[in-house]
Amino acid sequence: MMYPENLYRVLFDEIPPDLRIELAYAGTSHCMVATEEGIGSVMTLPPSGPAAILPEKLEGLPLRAVAEAVLSWNATDAALGAAALNAYYNSPRLLQKNFGYADKEADASADPFVRYAEWARDKKVASIGHFASVERHIAPVAASLYIIEEHPQEGDYPAAAAEFLLPKMDMVFITGSTLANKTLPRLLELSRHAFVVLVGPSTCMAPQLFSYGVSVLSGSLYTDRETCLSLVRQGLHGKMVHQGQKLSFEAFQNSVSFEKGVG
Repeated sequence: MMYPENLYRVLFDEIPPDLRIELAYAGTSHCMVATEEGIGSVMTLPPSGPAAILPEKLEGLPLRAVAEAVLSWNATDAALGAAALNAYYNSPRLLQKNFGYADKEADASADPFVRYAEWARDKKVASIGHFASVERHIAPVAASLYIIEEHPQEGDYPAAAAEFLLPKMDMVFITGSTLANKTLPRLLELSRHAFVVLVGPSTCMAPQLFSYGVSVLSGSLYTDRETCLSLVRQGLHGKMVHQGQKLSFEAFQNSVSFEKGVG
């Protein structure tokens, strides 16, 4: 049995207590947190929950203390907490330490929807989150594709369908923002027999998640602080996504793939 809070504690317990936030901003589409080492961005959650526990100004606060707010039931706190986690784990230093990352040329195989399309052939596949790429690359080859959305579009399945569908899947793509909204532990438990790809710019690139059932971490590295901040302030989600360098790290082999500017 998975204890959901443990998944979060193993993530923020590793953050050094003396690492400080230099910049933080909660935008309409994304939240952003930056330290001297890295930039973290997470999709902003719809406002909900009790009063915020985080102060309005986060600059100068310990990164770890803000990361712990990912456990808050205030949606803005949780998104900022997840962004703080990403500022640590998605930094070049941690990516090099954990995965041997080094700046490389773009590689189309970093896009997991392309990389695993052939693996998905004739398989039962689900996607938590409506990604255009899953329709483009996975739908034509999969035996079946179920797109599960909190705000379903036509043809999508509602969030409650995850309880019924995920245990039957061979492969599951899960949006990285589920760490912030706290549905990730349950989704991983339901998908424990599937090949799981945690995907999207909100993905926390923490290798600890491999121990909880994630097979592939596919997220983004941001390095241009001023451009990112400008885009977050303007709510330009699409341009923010393309500002990052996509990375995919696999639990089952020592391989790293990269792609620049893929949404």
